[in-house]
Amino acid sequence: MAKTPRGRPFQPGQSGNPKGRPPAEICLTALLRAALAERDVDGKRTKARAVIDALIEQACEGKTAAIQQIFERIDGLLQPILEGPALDLEAVARRMREKATERAGITGGPALPDPQRPGPV
Repeated sequence: MAKTPRGRPFQPGQSGNPKGRPPAEICLTALLRAALAERDVDGKRTKARAVIDALIEQACEGKTAAIQQIFERIDGLLQPILEGPALDLEAVARRMREKATERAGITGGPALPDPQRPGPV
């Protein structure tokens, strides 16, 4: 078995890849972008605009999947909180009532009602 020469396997000025980079395969995203950029049958709008119009029409008809798609595209997908301490909303509400009561005592204004204590409504 012959050993390959170390150092410079190619002569100066000779490419190590004479055929060049292979042509890239056309990806699905590129095909979709090209198809959506085309004009529809009447030529007044792009197919992308036609898809958007159809999605909005479905959302206006009350189809929840279309509504969800629109909100996900506008606001982004909501990511669940996976780390960190859980927020105790009852404790937060209790503290807010305490602060309001303290302020009411100082300023003489009304305090927030306590939902755990029955009283006149």
